[in-house]
Amino acid sequence: MNSRRRVNNNTFKEDGSEKYPFLIHDAADFIEFKQAIANGNQFNNIYHKITKDIDLDGVIIPLSATEQYFGNLDGDFHILRNVKFSIAANWCNVFRDVRSSFKNLGFELMKTGYSVSSGSFGVVGQSATAIFENIYVKGVLDFLTGTRGGGICAFVSGAIFKNCYSDIEIKSGTANFGGICETISTTGIIDSCFSKGDINGSGLYSGICVHGSGTSSSTVKNSIAAMNSINTSQMATLFRICHNAPMMKQNNHALDTMTVKGTIPTTELGATGRNGANATLSMLQLEKFYILTMGWDMTNIWKLDDKTGFPRLKGFKYD
Repeated sequence: MNSRRRVNNNTFKEDGSEKYPFLIHDAADFIEFKQAIANGNQFNNIYHKITKDIDLDGVIIPLSATEQYFGNLDGDFHILRNVKFSIAANWCNVFRDVRSSFKNLGFELMKTGYSVSSGSFGVVGQSATAIFENIYVKGVLDFLTGTRGGGICAFVSGAIFKNCYSDIEIKSGTANFGGICETISTTGIIDSCFSKGDINGSGLYSGICVHGSGTSSSTVKNSIAAMNSINTSQMATLFRICHNAPMMKQNNHALDTMTVKGTIPTTELGATGRNGANATLSMLQLEKFYILTMGWDMTNIWKLDDKTGFPRLKGFKYD
């Protein structure tokens, strides 16, 4: 990105440092930023900050099948609206590969559907060692046909999700889908995340993530699945929190009335089970539950939404 002069008491030039990050003000800036990444600029140790909500209606977001972002993106609690994933080879994302700090950013997706053979779907396609913090994603997908998809990222290895919110409804499709991510491995952690949005199709689905690795490797903890239903035409058993057994599970909860393949689960219940502990609707709308049971920060990070009673990230200005 080009450096542009800003005035803050003294005139200075944005240099991509943590103190003076490159600023993204509008759709043109964002497209310039993404085009640079698609062209091969990894922005190693460079900082970017989004300064306002940006409407991307009708905008084609540059995406490359080989791109990687090693910079640090701070959304400053702004939302990218009317986002449509781009397709490059088997990738269907906004960012193909993120390996850095990715925080305080919201994505509201256009109502559409995606079909890519062997495709990986999500705001981010894959990630290793990145930190996703205070990320908000919302949307309705008419169909999702491919290999895997995640509310935030499809596949992660060693990445961390902290205080993330996903509300993605899937109406049909074959791709496996997890509310936060599809696969988390190699010491990856999902901590204090909230997922809702009904899922329907013929893939493997879970409210938080589908696949993980090793009881001492990947971890899902202090997280909540609050969708009304998860359905698939597959014979496989589905679970409210995660599908695979071999991962560390700690203090996870799910809406007790959620149906999975048409029935309310009765096995693997409890805070360390694949279905999580039961939480009633009234519990999920009670601030004390998040403070005392989940250990969430309801003063600085989360708040209860006035309309739904569910938690939402505090910094964003929602419609």
